[in-house]
Amino acid sequence: MSEKGKNVKFCSLCNAKFGWLFGPSQHECGLCSAIICNKCARDIDYYAGVICASCATVDPNIEVWSSRYKGKLPAHSGNFLSLSSRWYKNKDLAIWELKYWAEKSKLDIIYDLDFKTDKKGYNYIFTVWQASGKASKLEK
Repeated sequence: MSEKGKNVKFCSLCNAKFGWLFGPSQHECGLCSAIICNKCARDIDYYAGVICASCATVDPNIEVWSSRYKGKLPAHSGNFLSLSSRWYKNKDLAIWELKYWAEKSKLDIIYDLDFKTDKKGYNYIFTVWQASGKASKLEK
């Protein structure tokens, strides 16, 4: 928990009062750093940690295009924002994070989507995913 969370008495989303012994416990959103209660926290992935309910919703209309696509893209060719996600056990969550950052930047298409994989674990080896791509505005 950051220094910011030590002095917070209420959840930033639902205004629930944090208690020392009783009441909801505090969590810090991994994306926006808001201090939230158990009810407003979404545990999405072991590597991502906890995020708040407002960060968990992304615009479903953001288009995603693979780096393997060779046709004409409906994106502005000049200005783009390079994006990269954190490591996730689920490939779809890596794409979700790219959509989250594209939406926050008011961009509506992600292209040149690519993935990196790595192996994690000691007794049980599993694959983790990291997505990267470029975000831009759609051509009108």
